[in-house]
Amino acid sequence: MTEALPVLCAESAEQAGEPLAGTAAHARWWILLEERGAWAREALASEGLDPFRPSLARWLEVPSSRLQLVRHPRDAGRRRLFVADAWTGRVGAWTLDDPAAFFAGDPPFDALAGEGDLPSGGERVEAPLFFVCTHGRRDRCCALRGMALYRALAATEGPGEVWQTTHLGGHRFAATLVTFPHGYCLGRVAPEEAPLVRAAGGLHDASRIRGRVGYDEANQAADAVLRAQLGLLAPDAVRLVDRVAQSDDVDHVTLAVGARRYVAEVTRRSITGQRPKSCGDAPSAIVACAVAIRAEREGEA
Repeated sequence: MTEALPVLCAESAEQAGEPLAGTAAHARWWILLEERGAWAREALASEGLDPFRPSLARWLEVPSSRLQLVRHPRDAGRRRLFVADAWTGRVGAWTLDDPAAFFAGDPPFDALAGEGDLPSGGERVEAPLFFVCTHGRRDRCCALRGMALYRALAATEGPGEVWQTTHLGGHRFAATLVTFPHGYCLGRVAPEEAPLVRAAGGLHDASRIRGRVGYDEANQAADAVLRAQLGLLAPDAVRLVDRVAQSDDVDHVTLAVGARRYVAEVTRRSITGQRPKSCGDAPSAIVACAVAIRAEREGEA
């Protein structure tokens, strides 16, 4: 008798109804470096980074920085590097003649945060960049669902570029992707949604939002749920105004839509059901953000 394959973690999470809102990785500085060779389970350990790994590791010592390796089929040539500031939505791109020399210098974070020229021939990027997690060495769901979505997006006409990337966190939400410059991470995106994703620049369905990667968990959850309730997809339609921590498990997040303000009470709580966090793991309890939103009355502070 043939032994049945274990259920995919993405299927288990979907069946358990694990919410997407508030589950995206969060960092301000996203370093997205082309690496055509094999990706190790931990991106920085990949063999192709050997010549400059210590210098790149020094960049990652900057608080709120994150490394993603990326690739897509193209003619062999110099490496591409994208650096995204998830707080401002500014993205820079470099074509590296000598990666070791480039990473030996200081990271271009301060220059990127401003509006002036970028160092070392960097160019500012306005067109959307789609990064789909296909990191099969981390999880089967990323290999199966992620590659299917990547191929569908790459085959769809539209502005911007489509890349594969290493682990984005939360493979149980595969297929998952992050799109810059707005920095929204989506989950459970099916290949047939590719034309909508491409046409919308990566924000096509509020129910698919895991979170804006420049925000932390509570802010992500509040933003995603408010967008879903009001049907808001424009990246600048919702502004984060304030956040007050009531306790370790409860936050009040104030958001603005035009002149109207909304207060979201975000509570971290266990929900019914279990799922494995990754393929092959034992099932575990689900802790998620519950969000209750009220609109402020006129004149309410």
